[in-house]
Amino acid sequence: MIDRLRGVQLTAAFPYVLLVVFALCFAVVPPVMGYEVSSINLFNVGQSFATYAPLALGLALLMIAGEFDLSLAALYGLGAMLAVKTGADSPLTGVLVAVAVAAAVGLVNGLLVTIGGLNSVSVTLGSYIAVSGLLLIISDNASVPYLNYEVGLNLDSVLMTVLSRRSLIAIALFVVVGAVLRFTRWGRDLRAIGGDRRASRVAGVRVRRMLIATFVVAAVLAAVPGALLGYSLSSASPAYGGFPSLVFAITAVLIGGVALSGGQGTALGAAAGVLSLALLRETLAVVAAPSYASDLISGALLTAIAILAAPHLLRGARARRWVNTRPQVSEAAA
Repeated sequence: MIDRLRGVQLTAAFPYVLLVVFALCFAVVPPVMGYEVSSINLFNVGQSFATYAPLALGLALLMIAGEFDLSLAALYGLGAMLAVKTGADSPLTGVLVAVAVAAAVGLVNGLLVTIGGLNSVSVTLGSYIAVSGLLLIISDNASVPYLNYEVGLNLDSVLMTVLSRRSLIAIALFVVVGAVLRFTRWGRDLRAIGGDRRASRVAGVRVRRMLIATFVVAAVLAAVPGALLGYSLSSASPAYGGFPSLVFAITAVLIGGVALSGGQGTALGAAAGVLSLALLRETLAVVAAPSYASDLISGALLTAIAILAAPHLLRGARARRWVNTRPQVSEAAA
């Protein structure tokens, strides 16, 4: 029991320890290698956070509830495309259109998983393929320009040296969702659903309604950063809806302490995971490291997370060593 509690505590602390480690590496490694770190590099970290953090937050909510959504990657790209296509005269209208369509897709996913009793991975894989096809139809398989350049300039203008309006929006989303997750019944019920769905039903939690709402919220959190990215880059491309953005989000959420088994995780931990990966990427970019270096380090981190989340493996290894050495001791005694 003590070993188990130690493993849980270590896993809970891991995202923040990792963030401190990557922050120190960001501050120390480039100067040691003869490279200079400036406020622009910190600004780039904030921009990476703005680009990926809301997507990771939506994924974290679903994983806490014990579900998953592969279609978030496609909704991310669709959000950019719809905003660029419909927001020429009114950027807010473009964002609202992206949010409405994403919410509709999330609603369908939630209904199929809860009422239909289908597996969320298979359902959302189908949604990913369908939304990706819709994205190709809307864009005619080509990049679409956004001619209202002022919107992107305003979103990415430097504020307080290292922030932008886009990164402030991402931070605000984390604050709101994190507060709801931490201090409201909705957050407690969501963790209960992820921990034990049957017991949650017995306790009176409206599981279906909660899960449907979570799928909708996650879809919206994927569409919003996509829409803002389209404005920021003054264009939208079908490539924005690919899996790389989802891979980043999954990695950030896992190293942020959100368990695949459900019932465990916080918005703050997910934010720490996103910042850790953003710092890693910027550090490697400053020192001109090969592009594959980030993938290798991220893979090693995920392996470490898997070990930390399963302390029984370590206990099993100690038990096997004890069994292997026991005959030798007996023979020596004989």
